[in-house]
Amino acid sequence: MSKITDFTPMLQKILTEMCKRVGADPTIIDFQKDHWFWDYTWTEKQQKEFHTWMSDYLWKNKKEIDHLASFPSLTKRSQKAVDELVDEFISNYGWKCTYK
Repeated sequence: MSKITDFTPMLQKILTEMCKRVGADPTIIDFQKDHWFWDYTWTEKQQKEFHTWMSDYLWKNKKEIDHLASFPSLTKRSQKAVDELVDEFISNYGWKCTYK
């Protein structure tokens, strides 16, 4: 998958929101490129705000969690489980972060 349109609508929404936070155009990013997420940088504040947004989005759309979770049969739908999933997503695919 190299284009944003190659992903599920849910993942498109998440990646588009992530791009919006750093002024990136998701339609020109090659998501198949190694370390595509190193092309932009966000602040710790931007990262925390995105975390809050994504966590809220997944909490309100719990059925979407299975599209991201390593274990789709995840039975815990607690806020803590959602936050841990978002932490994992950001750790794997979040932009480089500047800590100040």
